[in-house]
Amino acid sequence: MIESKLITLLKTLSKRELTRLDEFVRSPFYNKNKNVIRLFEEINVCYPFEEGKDLMKETLFGKIFPGEKYNEAKLKNVVSDLYGLTGRYLVCISKDENSIERRTALAKILLDRNAEKAFRACVNDSEKELRSYRPKEKNYFYYRWNLERENGLFLSERDRNKYGNNLQKELDNFVNFALLVLMEIYIRMINEEGYMNIEYNRTFQNEVIGLFKNRDYSSEPIIEIYYNILQLRLTFEEKYFLRLRDLKKLHYGAISAGDMYIINSNLQSFYLIQLNKGISTYQKDYFELQKETLDVFNPEQTISYILFLNIVKTAAGLGEFDWAKDFISGYRSKLSVKYRDAVVSFSDAYIYYRQGDLNKSLEILSRTYTETMQINLEIKKLTMIIYYEMGSFESALSLVDSFRHFIKTEKIKPNDLKKVLSGFANYYSELVKFRINGNRERAGMLLNKLETQPYISNKQWLTNKFREFARQL
Repeated sequence: MIESKLITLLKTLSKRELTRLDEFVRSPFYNKNKNVIRLFEEINVCYPFEEGKDLMKETLFGKIFPGEKYNEAKLKNVVSDLYGLTGRYLVCISKDENSIERRTALAKILLDRNAEKAFRACVNDSEKELRSYRPKEKNYFYYRWNLERENGLFLSERDRNKYGNNLQKELDNFVNFALLVLMEIYIRMINEEGYMNIEYNRTFQNEVIGLFKNRDYSSEPIIEIYYNILQLRLTFEEKYFLRLRDLKKLHYGAISAGDMYIINSNLQSFYLIQLNKGISTYQKDYFELQKETLDVFNPEQTISYILFLNIVKTAAGLGEFDWAKDFISGYRSKLSVKYRDAVVSFSDAYIYYRQGDLNKSLEILSRTYTETMQINLEIKKLTMIIYYEMGSFESALSLVDSFRHFIKTEKIKPNDLKKVLSGFANYYSELVKFRINGNRERAGMLLNKLETQPYISNKQWLTNKFREFARQL
């Protein structure tokens, strides 16, 4: 089969985009190589480009160069040219769809060519569009900064007073853009630190927070939104959660889908922390927020396996089994191939567990394999829970040792996560021993202690089981 990178790229195009690509490839302005046109014609009829004899190198070579002996290098050159043209085409249609970006690029060209009248007209058109630009997000400040920069270069040789005013606008828009980019990166870093064995040096983070505190950003709500997301991820203080939720409601219609996804994801993290504390009153609100997140989900993007698992667990925990199954069916293709099989298998197992079919759940878990630490943790915890609920207490104790060994050898970071997991292992071990030995007094003492612990994995389940045990004695 011909080079996979070309086919992979072509597979991302819709039928309409392929039709426009055909026009692009045939345009003598972009391509004068008739062999490239022939190659595209032969490939295009094979849509949706599944592997087959018509896409084999030898077959394509024979159609493009009839009567010639197969020459791999010659075919490779034509394939490379078509790949390059496809890339140029994607850049062109991207700029065509973004009039601000196109106008900014045109303004620079006109300025370089000293086309003063055309430059002024281009800047005026861009100003009008930016004034009506909604929502105001980081790209808005980026385009505004670029426009002010080009306008500044124009004014520096023609009107020093206007140039001075323009320079301040240029700086302010760059600072706003830089603030948003930095805060977005910090938020992603903090999230990744919670999921992976990574610790980042979040350079200038304190300076960025200080800069926000020393300026009034009430007229730029998106900056205040990102500030509160960052502070929420750093502290999990309720005041940042409440302010973020209020800002979301206040500016709902002016927030982009991408920013709304980030807002909802971080509000969910706060809800999840509360649930880990054993505060179950948040569960329905959490589920509604998860569904809202899906409403603004970009179908072209992959879905985080962490989000996927949290949605399934929340829905199943509320008894929304049919909804959870529909979600798995509808979004499984949006998972990265690396995680898909394991995540879907665990999700199925979790639903069976919540429905009370412990044997079926355990059967699925036993044949679910993954090298991803976070998914392995979920598998191991659910397996431990099922063994306890099946009354296999001796086997459950051996699972605790395996779980502790896993936590140690995986070198889980940050240390707070390790404490959360170790806390689960310790309380689970004591719970199983109580079921074996029946020490009611000790169980009551540990239950009181457990209820005061803020962060213990599966705290609600542990608390319920301690209470059940106390009532049975």
